[in-house]
Amino acid sequence: MAVYHVRLIGGLRTAAGGKVVDVHMGTENSVRGLLNALRRDHPALAAHLLDDDGQLFPDMLLLVNSQPIYALNGLDTPLNEQDDVMMIPPLSGG
Repeated sequence: MAVYHVRLIGGLRTAAGGKVVDVHMGTENSVRGLLNALRRDHPALAAHLLDDDGQLFPDMLLLVNSQPIYALNGLDTPLNEQDDVMMIPPLSGG
């Protein structure tokens, strides 16, 4: 079983209880598999990331090795345990 360390920014840290969440995945080593595992193992965090259909909220930025997934293969972007995965919620300031 692969373990992915996902770095969190902003309010996601509060939902997860820390700066990093470990995600245990089986054979579906893709962003889609990561989100499915988050939904299963970290439902409070997943509620901030995913809609009722399990799709990433459109304003959520998910980076793999500093690249947004929409510039890669979207939810089908493959992952390996050495990848740097970061989730960034919408930020605002004034």
